Amino acid sequence: MIKNYKSIISIILVILTLISCKQKSDPQKVKDLRNKVSTLQKEIIKLKLDHKRNEILHEIEMRLYNPISKERIAILKGLGWCVRFIADNDHFDFIFTDYLEMLHELTLNDKAPFIQKTAVKLVKLAMERATSRFDKIFLKDHEDKWDFISIIPYLYKYKIDKAPYIKFYESFPKGHLADHKLTFNEAVKARNYVILGDYLIDIQYVQFAKTFFPDMAFDLPTNHFPEYIKKITSLPYVHTIKSNEDDYSNQNYFLTHVVLVLTHFGEKKLKNGPLETRLLKYLKDNILAVRDIVKDMDLYAEFIHCLKFYGLHDSPLVQEGVQYFISRQKENGKWGDESKEEGDDPYEIFHPTWTIITAINYEG
Repeated sequence: MIKNYKSIISIILVILTLISCKQKSDPQKVKDLRNKVSTLQKEIIKLKLDHKRNEILHEIEMRLYNPISKERIAILKGLGWCVRFIADNDHFDFIFTDYLEMLHELTLNDKAPFIQKTAVKLVKLAMERATSRFDKIFLKDHEDKWDFISIIPYLYKYKIDKAPYIKFYESFPKGHLADHKLTFNEAVKARNYVILGDYLIDIQYVQFAKTFFPDMAFDLPTNHFPEYIKKITSLPYVHTIKSNEDDYSNQNYFLTHVVLVLTHFGEKKLKNGPLETRLLKYLKDNILAVRDIVKDMDLYAEFIHCLKFYGLHDSPLVQEGVQYFISRQKENGKWGDESKEEGDDPYEIFHPTWTIITAINYEG
């Protein structure tokens, strides 16, 4: 039915184009017809993308009937919920770059080929959909320029048509990207973990792009990643479970993000250096407090994910965490607070499921 509908629309487009050629003497009629053609073209694109998304959802649902592990079932149910969640344009616009990062992380497990192939399909579908929504996804400011930079490596990794992305990137403000309230050195001195985390996440995409795709056609900011990592290597971890809850959580999220950026979200192995050793000890010492006292499921998932980066997939600590998540998955596939639904921040609704399915999925 969708294919027939698309054929009918295509015929209408041809007819409208022919009519417009005969109406050249009336500029207003030509303008109206062109607007109709543009609207129908957008409808065709939407139909095509919706059809592809529904096909992928059907494939996921059919896979659930196969004899697969409960871990794979949890991942696929969570992924299906995410795909349905971003079908809403407002959700898609708000979390596009985060959704893309989640999908990329799901492509990194060679031991789960169906999930890997499905995530690649969804990456390509999301990036195709984004090209008609750039102005809704990104503001023309420094902060959103950093968000845009985060997707550039994936244009090359997944062989996406770069032309519309290059054109839009050139419309961002030129010059130094100063979107943080403090410089990196000031943030280190103040131990402002939120700003430090933002710096590291932003700059790691530049590092990722310049490391894996050095000949790319984008003029990216200077890569300060090695310099930043060096400056935080001996940074003291001053907050404990007895500290202010926000300070402790901000420190925890910062440290899990350090592990994530050191691996480029799973693209490379962790080294056995002083920073990596300190981080591992901290993760082991604090993981149960995060789960049982702070009760932050998103953060607990990041701790589990990070321990897997250290090769501890089969440790009781990690296996207990995986089973903890599986036992708390909602019937619709998501995780998190059921009270957070329509009208709430899409990122806050999406984040628990993102962190959990990527933590369960990663196998190194």
